[in-house]
Amino acid sequence: MTFKLYAQWSVATFSLIKQAHLLGELSSARSFYAVILAYCRDFEAADREMALIALFRGGFADAQRHEFDSQLSLIGDIRAGRVT
Repeated sequence: MTFKLYAQWSVATFSLIKQAHLLGELSSARSFYAVILAYCRDFEAADREMALIALFRGGFADAQRHEFDSQLSLIGDIRAGRVT
């Protein structure tokens, strides 16, 4: 997947989230997007996404923190080749 496709997917996805009034789910969507980037072997972009989300981690509910931590761990496993 090329950067142009990433950008198009990102804009389309986040626009739909906004239209559906699901901004509370934005951190979930962005961490899922970071996992997709990792599966595409774009670890630099995945790390950037997760770093941006991490800025808000302190305000997350327990379930959101757990999801964030799980996605971060999954990205590490993909990077290490433990998950394909």
